[in-house]
Amino acid sequence: MGLTLNGTGAAEGVNPFFRNPNHVGISLVRAQMDLMFGQRASVGSDVVANRKVPELAVVIPTLNERANVSVLVQRLANALNGVSWEAIFVDDDSIDGTIDEVRRFARRDARIRGIRRISRRGLAGAALEGMLSTSAKFIVVMDGDLQHDETRIAEMLPLLRNREADVVVASRYCEAGQNLSGLSKIRHFGSQLATWLAEKLVKTSLSDPMSGFFALRLEVVDRVARKLSPLGFKILLDILASSPNPLRVREIASFVRAFMARANSIAPSLSNIWASLFRRHPRASFRFSS
Repeated sequence: MGLTLNGTGAAEGVNPFFRNPNHVGISLVRAQMDLMFGQRASVGSDVVANRKVPELAVVIPTLNERANVSVLVQRLANALNGVSWEAIFVDDDSIDGTIDEVRRFARRDARIRGIRRISRRGLAGAALEGMLSTSAKFIVVMDGDLQHDETRIAEMLPLLRNREADVVVASRYCEAGQNLSGLSKIRHFGSQLATWLAEKLVKTSLSDPMSGFFALRLEVVDRVARKLSPLGFKILLDILASSPNPLRVREIASFVRAFMARANSIAPSLSNIWASLFRRHPRASFRFSS
């Protein structure tokens, strides 16, 4: 049925209740709706306000390491007791269901997050994506094969908090960290030679610039992110070499555990590392002292 306007401009055929915007009934309905939606908005605001950004993000690149996820989550929970943290597993589309295991934990623990990468491979790229996905002030990068000692994070974090360092490296070679039982003789030799070459590039005195276990400030990553290569294996070396200003770097001793269940734990060859360094920094000059 169509509506017509009477002489007063009011619509005929409409319930009088709705004709008068000041009707007491309308006022009550409006008040109730305002209260209802106001409460909802208030609740939503409280949820957002109470959702705190963690202080620390632990970035863990993974490839076919489903069996290690539960172990690492428990170890981190024990080692980081009293710290506001999150763990970000960055998985290169593992065929063993690593990301499914990560999500299983994430559904019951908000500190656990997972990123599944499709058609992209490489430790450097995975670490970079994980670091750029967090708003935490401090970041730790470590492997998912359980070789890194998560208890060392407790020593790394104060150095960043107190601004004693921009980057803290868990070294396999500095004093008290000489237990290399997790590395074969060939890997040990190759790592030391690559370390020597890397020091010539970054001009920073480090015993282990090839370490895959390090902590740094988010602001450091933000400054050099566009210069970093997603290819290769040694993201720490790229960060140190790409920084426009010298970074304050500290090292702490760290032991290497024997490699656990990792189906694709193949170390990059020295030629690949060397090629990667020159591809990223072709103008770097090397001076070899006798």
